Amino acid sequence: MSTIQIKNVSPEIHDAVRHHASEEVMTVSDYLLDLIQRDLEVPARRAWAARLATRQTTNIDVIAALETARAEREQEIAGG
Repeated sequence: MSTIQIKNVSPEIHDAVRHHASEEVMTVSDYLLDLIQRDLEVPARRAWAARLATRQTTNIDVIAALETARAEREQEIAGG
């Protein structure tokens, strides 16, 4: 196993991490490792932006679609 050391952590951050770890009934090391693992499961911002840029856009008028759906629902309620 490798070791990661974080330097220049302010006392406020250290206290907050220690507090969160204790709330989760975890050691600080386990808590930070869990945070890192969860963060690595989320795509990096650049990868997310690149993937988003490849998506095709649609020209759907969302407001008009909502208004139509609401009007249809109101008709169903009034007639039903």
